[in-house]
Amino acid sequence: MCIRDSFTLVDDDVVDVTNLPRLVGSVRSDVGMPKVEVGRDVILKANPDASVLALQLRMEDLGAREAVGQVDHIFLAADGNGARHWVNAIVERSLIPGVQVGVKVPVSDSGDVGMIHSVVRPLVPGLGCLWCNAVSYTHLDVYKRQTYNRRFHAEPDPQLF
Repeated sequence: MCIRDSFTLVDDDVVDVTNLPRLVGSVRSDVGMPKVEVGRDVILKANPDASVLALQLRMEDLGAREAVGQVDHIFLAADGNGARHWVNAIVERSLIPGVQVGVKVPVSDSGDVGMIHSVVRPLVPGLGCLWCNAVSYTHLDVYKRQTYNRRFHAEPDPQLF
């Protein structure tokens, strides 16, 4: 197992019971805990000497973007296009490579599992952004879909566009 020494975790969400199968190292008692704290605990269990910055923030927050702009590689598992937008901007602006991963498992009200979809997309500076490659909404669509509160309190950084 290859464990790095320094990690920056960004997620404003808390663990839900439905996250347990996908959240490595999580247990039922983690339900309600911030995901970044659970991630930090898993990393430190594997490597007690690691440095972990755990930020319970959204990627729209300036502090989150500044922290992610200082890493060597980005591993993105985002729920929404807002986070994808900001990470994509950081990849292109700061020349930091990364990868986007995701999985969708639709379940009907009757409990039937639909077609499972998974994705792994490289995020490489200069090879075309998520919008250029037609795999995400345009930045304007993301902007329009954000709530008024998020849009006007996110402290946008024009240098990242």
